Amino acid sequence: FLNSSAFKAGLDADFSSFGLRDWKVQAQKQAEVLSKEWKGGSTVELDTTIGLFGVQNGDRLAVVVHPFWDENAPQIQNAIPSDVADHRVVDIFELTRRPMDQLTRLRDYFRQTSSPRTKA
Repeated sequence: FLNSSAFKAGLDADFSSFGLRDWKVQAQKQAEVLSKEWKGGSTVELDTTIGLFGVQNGDRLAVVVHPFWDENAPQIQNAIPSDVADHRVVDIFELTRRPMDQLTRLRDYFRQTSSPRTKA
């Protein structure tokens, strides 16, 4: 099924495949882990259909995504709140295995962005 172009890894709200059945629970759990470590961050549910969670810190947002998801997919881009000046996707695979590394990368990214980028 991984070789099938029809397989969307839950981006189509189909979580019946092995490894996806608990996606929403795991995505929320990992967003909560990140929010505890990212000072000032709070967990937000961005889309209930695909289980899209993020961590908002002021006008910046980290979006927890499946590693097979296209970060430019409309399901993701349309879920980003209008008050967010800049966002970054965080791969749940990396976040689960290397949370502090992902936090450091997130902080570095937002520190390096001198002017807010707007979403496409």
